[in-house]
Amino acid sequence: MPSDTQSTYYNAAPDHTQNNSKVGYEKSFNMLREAGLRLTWQRMQLIELLYGVGHRHVTVDMLYREALESGAKLSLSTVYNTMHRLCSVNLLREISLGNGKSYFDTDTCDHQHYFMEESGELLDIPCSRIFPALPTPPQGTAIKQVDVVVRLQSAE
Repeated sequence: MPSDTQSTYYNAAPDHTQNNSKVGYEKSFNMLREAGLRLTWQRMQLIELLYGVGHRHVTVDMLYREALESGAKLSLSTVYNTMHRLCSVNLLREISLGNGKSYFDTDTCDHQHYFMEESGELLDIPCSRIFPALPTPPQGTAIKQVDVVVRLQSAE
């Protein structure tokens, strides 16, 4: 990729110095390098789509459609594999809703979610609203992550 195009990735990235929950382009590219992942043009295009608009929740299908609409020539399997690879290096967090439905969250810090049943929208809940303090795990174990999805429907 030409350097002038690459600079737009870095310059368009939001400022994440105040909040570790979002990962900017430069940090995500560095994390890919540190994890031994190549910076392929496909990964760079997906990173631009994922992190170019700030924090978000997306499915593989949503990101695939966005990639096609942006003119990227990617397969659905490339998007799927890339998103799962980004999860493995903690650049994304997978939120499984059961029934084979997963969202991917660009905010990898501890927090929980509301799932709007009718619209399919996933919304953040600040962690302190669900668990002010977590229980002590059994000896010899450590809490890796807490996933809570509160399913909502309209009250009418």
